[in-house]
Amino acid sequence: MVGRLRTSFRSPQPSISRGRVQSPFGEPGPQTSNLLAYGSSTALLGLFCHFFIAFSAATVYLTASLWVPFLLEHAVISGAFYGVAVYFFMNRAVVPLSGAIKYPFSLQMMVIGVAIHIFYIGLPIALVVKRYSMQWK
Repeated sequence: MVGRLRTSFRSPQPSISRGRVQSPFGEPGPQTSNLLAYGSSTALLGLFCHFFIAFSAATVYLTASLWVPFLLEHAVISGAFYGVAVYFFMNRAVVPLSGAIKYPFSLQMMVIGVAIHIFYIGLPIALVVKRYSMQWK
């Protein structure tokens, strides 16, 4: 009876934790559901890679804005399109190279992913670059 109660109240793992991690050196890594068993070094490597990709995306936008003034003049529109571009670059180039498990296409997940990249990546990068690039001119 107790075993039934325990299993009936367990929440299912989110699908994001069922992916597979691969190190930048090409070796297959642990299943992310077992990630804590591999210690803080694996978590720090993931955090480093995440921030490296984010700063790289910001650097690309900043560099492009130095040559294309439209990116600074229309930061909201440019940032939205940049977020979409980052989403598709990540999902068509970076994620396949990472060795992550390939899931079937889902329009709902794509729309959610694009919206997240627009509002949390593209727009913040564009608005911050617009604000602070005026100090350099």
